[in-house]
Amino acid sequence: MFYFTEICTSTKYLIFLYKFLKIEYFVFVKNVLKKFEVFLFFLVFDFVVEASEYKVYFGNIHAHCEYSDGKGTALEAYIYARDVAKLHFFSLTDHMEQLTPDELSETIRAAEETRIEGIYETLWGFEWGSPIYNHSNMFMTERFYSVDCYVNDRIKKFYAELIRYPPVIMQFNHPDYNPNLPMYNYHQYEYNKDVDKLVSLIEIKSAFDKDDRHEMSYIQALDKGWHLSPVCNQDNHDSDWGSKNGCRVAVWLPSLTRESLIEGLKRGRTYSTWNQNVIVKWLCDGRWAGETVFTKEMVHCELIVSDPDETDMYTSVEVITTGGKVYKTINDF
Repeated sequence: MFYFTEICTSTKYLIFLYKFLKIEYFVFVKNVLKKFEVFLFFLVFDFVVEASEYKVYFGNIHAHCEYSDGKGTALEAYIYARDVAKLHFFSLTDHMEQLTPDELSETIRAAEETRIEGIYETLWGFEWGSPIYNHSNMFMTERFYSVDCYVNDRIKKFYAELIRYPPVIMQFNHPDYNPNLPMYNYHQYEYNKDVDKLVSLIEIKSAFDKDDRHEMSYIQALDKGWHLSPVCNQDNHDSDWGSKNGCRVAVWLPSLTRESLIEGLKRGRTYSTWNQNVIVKWLCDGRWAGETVFTKEMVHCELIVSDPDETDMYTSVEVITTGGKVYKTINDF
């Protein structure tokens, strides 16, 4: 099978990561004129809609309000993201340990009241956090997961609870690469095949990223077998939901509905970007992100990068293999 796994761009590069058999590759496309970053991921699922019928949408799915350590009400956040930041989709994710059931109900109510099908979609959820393992966003679930695992190293208990009561979508938040902390990043992303089916997303860039440590953690997780789609979230703690910076989650959908948004995020048709309007499309043998391409000697892949800003230009592609090693550079991209 042919697994696609990522694309990103930054001040220096644009990355495509994919797996062919047991070999993983990143492809970096260098950008020399403007600072921004894009990450794209491909999983393995069934092909449903023709690629030409998809459109890219931009949003932010990690943010807080006054219900935990942010500002403003839930309703203010969802309205601001829609009317001021002009996002296509948005979700609040206040810290679970600070959130009450009534406040979660208020968040759900605000999400329902502000969504406009075809124009602005909403999700809701919370951020489960641990000083031992790191944090994760749990979407579209009202179950507050055990705090016993919050301060104690009981990852098997936590995973068992997730498997029994799975969130609709789960996301690993702001990973910090540090191999010297054996329990951090969920035991250094020790692979669990059952939880791998539940976790769809991982933040590759956020306000807390230092020295590309998120990206290094992502490579580590992929090398260990996880199938994770990279996203860029703003992790808002002020009244700037969606306007804090250019960080965006980009997802390819056949239409902007909640059902379609959930399906697109779960299937990994995403890329992570600091550019608010760059369009990145990647197909192999006509198959979309998330498709299965059976093993054969030759696979034809097509990359399309489009940006309405004339100053944003791309000059080269670098293929990066397991562990972040450069495999090949293609100039005059």
